[in-house]
Amino acid sequence: MKLRIRDAFHLVGFYVTAPLEEISSRVPEANERLLDRLDEVDGRTGEHLLSVSLGIEDGVYTQFVGVEVEADAEPPEGMETLDLPSARWVQFSHHGPVEGIAGSIGTMRQWADENEHPTEHVFVVFHPLDDEGPIELLVRLRQPSP
Repeated sequence: MKLRIRDAFHLVGFYVTAPLEEISSRVPEANERLLDRLDEVDGRTGEHLLSVSLGIEDGVYTQFVGVEVEADAEPPEGMETLDLPSARWVQFSHHGPVEGIAGSIGTMRQWADENEHPTEHVFVVFHPLDDEGPIELLVRLRQPSP
């Protein structure tokens, strides 16, 4: 585990909003749609498929599936953008099956709380597009009040 500050980053892809019990099937569908159209995305800056958890409200979960792009990149028709501001994050490299990611994120949050770094619900999963190497995880730290 380590703390890091990450500059703002910009994504192009799809929002997925679904009841919590459906999110585990809806996100893979969005991943496949994005991968099928990946060659349409101009200005890509990374080699990862990102899954960004944005929160849950009244049992409805919001997630964004996308790829990193340059700040001025225009999304292809039918795709959307997500801009994440510069922030402090907890970072961890997850080695192992995808099914273990939730446990790793829980461990990251616990570590952050124990070290007096309260977290927000926002977290990012970086899946290597070539399936090589670890899956990088970020959990956003609560930003200090002005």
